[in-house]
Amino acid sequence: MRNCSRQVLRTLLVAAAMAAAATAGATTKHYEHVFRAADGSAVKVDVSFHDVTVTVSPGDEVRVAVDLETKATGERAKQIFKRYEPAFKVEHDTMLIRSVGQRHWTLFSFGSRNVRGKVVVTMPPGKNLILDTASGDCTLNGNLGDAKLSADVASGDVEVHGGAREISIDSASGDVTLELEGVIEIVSADTASGDVHVTGAVNQLKADTASGDVTASGLTGAASADTASGDVSLEWASIAAGSKVVVDTASGDARFVLPAGTEVAGKVTTSSGSIHSDFAGDKSDRGRTLHLSSSAAGAVRVRIDTASGDVQLRSTSR
Repeated sequence: MRNCSRQVLRTLLVAAAMAAAATAGATTKHYEHVFRAADGSAVKVDVSFHDVTVTVSPGDEVRVAVDLETKATGERAKQIFKRYEPAFKVEHDTMLIRSVGQRHWTLFSFGSRNVRGKVVVTMPPGKNLILDTASGDCTLNGNLGDAKLSADVASGDVEVHGGAREISIDSASGDVTLELEGVIEIVSADTASGDVHVTGAVNQLKADTASGDVTASGLTGAASADTASGDVSLEWASIAAGSKVVVDTASGDARFVLPAGTEVAGKVTTSSGSIHSDFAGDKSDRGRTLHLSSSAAGAVRVRIDTASGDVQLRSTSR
């Protein structure tokens, strides 16, 4: 037992030493820039492999810090830093932060250079924010107010802890997590293999994912969701009369929770699953089709179609 303990301790010490050596051997480069808020109506971050964090804070400046890190040393490190040296400029009323190297390089090329990057931005509300990164994560902290957020990420996650008037996210293989404050007019999230999670008041939600789940709570209006192999779960805090809910899923379950007293009309179908509804309607096709029968002028219109999943349509009164 004593020999085993010594071996474990020796292993931990070796691992700690290797980690310290790796950190000590890294070469870093730091850049800073300050824009005047009057320089433009939008902020754009266009980078390759960098993680991006944006914080919204009152003020009259947009402050930017870019950090690059590589395992290379000496002249090789200088070449890498020169290749990815960030540019700070104003183009067409947009404050631009760019660090992309050569556009024809692939993601594998970035990794092979053993270079990492981080961009930290502090900006006032009221300006549109555009994020474009190939393989880094993007995070927004704070509320942009009456402005738009758009993010295009190839293989990173996107997180929002705050809000904007409109939010549009496109991620190929990352998750999208939106913890929203205030009322958001439109949220559009499109991901190929990541999940979409939304919490907060959204008047119009559009979610599209090939193999991820879609979950949302606190919704206040229309919603559409399309997923090939993921589950869909949507909950409303309130819903405007006449709103539309359209959901298609190939092999996932679908669950919906609407406020008590909501009038619902439309059609729910499943090819090989079951349907459970708290709202009045008539079933056909051996229980696999439900025609919701409300004739109220302001009824919420639904069209829910799943190939091999179960459907639950619930009221908060239950």
